[in-house]
Amino acid sequence: MGIWNKLFNANARDPSYDKETDVIFENFFDDVKGTLNDYGKTIAANFIARTFMEVKVMSGNELIDKRLNLKPNKNQNSAEFWRDIVYKLITDNEVLVILNDSKDLLVADSFDTEEWTNFGDKYKHVRVNEFTFQRVFQAEDVWHITLSSENWQSVFSGMNRELDTLYSYVLGNAKLKNQLRAVLSVDANGNLAKDGQSENINNVIEKIRRSISNNQVAVFPELKGLTYEEKSSQGNVNATSGTDEITKLKQMVVSDIASALGVPAALLFGTQADNTGALSLYRQNVVRPIKHLLESEVSKKLAVDVSMSFKKDHSILDEAEQVEKLISSGVLTRNMVADFYDLPPIEGGDQLFVTKNYAMKGGDEDSGD
Repeated sequence: MGIWNKLFNANARDPSYDKETDVIFENFFDDVKGTLNDYGKTIAANFIARTFMEVKVMSGNELIDKRLNLKPNKNQNSAEFWRDIVYKLITDNEVLVILNDSKDLLVADSFDTEEWTNFGDKYKHVRVNEFTFQRVFQAEDVWHITLSSENWQSVFSGMNRELDTLYSYVLGNAKLKNQLRAVLSVDANGNLAKDGQSENINNVIEKIRRSISNNQVAVFPELKGLTYEEKSSQGNVNATSGTDEITKLKQMVVSDIASALGVPAALLFGTQADNTGALSLYRQNVVRPIKHLLESEVSKKLAVDVSMSFKKDHSILDEAEQVEKLISSGVLTRNMVADFYDLPPIEGGDQLFVTKNYAMKGGDEDSGD
């Protein structure tokens, strides 16, 4: 168990821990650094991470259950803790959870892994928020989970530059279509055109530009020898603004990222009135594999059998009729059904019930009441 056997014991302080330490789109496309893939990845990762805010951990150990379901650390509740774990797992393809000497479970923002074949891996330069731990963490002292053997994001690595170029082109077209164009005519015989008056003309132009740019209603005087006329409003009134192309491009990227992660795009966009089938695929292809990864790692490091369920899963209500038939015919127990929908087991739920009357074909069909 390593350091985990100290998790629920004395409350010591870690001497190396020092505490002094929709906007998504604007952040990613404010003059660089981000890519369209970052945008799509964030949308999908947030969707999956929010699912695990409802997770409930059961281990049979009251202290473990209380820690993992209520207060994993001083600054987070359990919903925030599990949300951050899953978000890091999706966006970084791996996540590291450490335990400091004050018995706080902390999700690492960054770390370096020293891999060993015959011995446990070591984790160095572990950073949480603005603080970097100086110690080296051993494999048995941390939770380290990887989503896939090969980083799923590598599939899109060759598309980043092309997508960003395409986005820049589409955005440029949108700006061009919505650009305000005007002609400022200067009378050659007017006072403003006299020698030494060019600076005055520039000042007037700048004042007009600022008035139009900064005010919803722009009013400026009509000066002798100076005529202002807008040209952009004289174009094709049926021309599109260009924002629809941007929307389509963003949706395409989000859809591709979601497909790579196994998330039905219909759930992200809300385009289907009946999403029962999409929810079933999402549970089967995304939620359960991640839940199994978490259960396996936590059970291994805490040396207890840990199971996870979700506090609220209304999807079972959509299939209540089929569920009732499976239980009443004795095919499944109530706990088998609960496990399928990631719900906690109930006492006495492992008993089979047959509430319908059945008879062998060709035999006595009067089965009684």
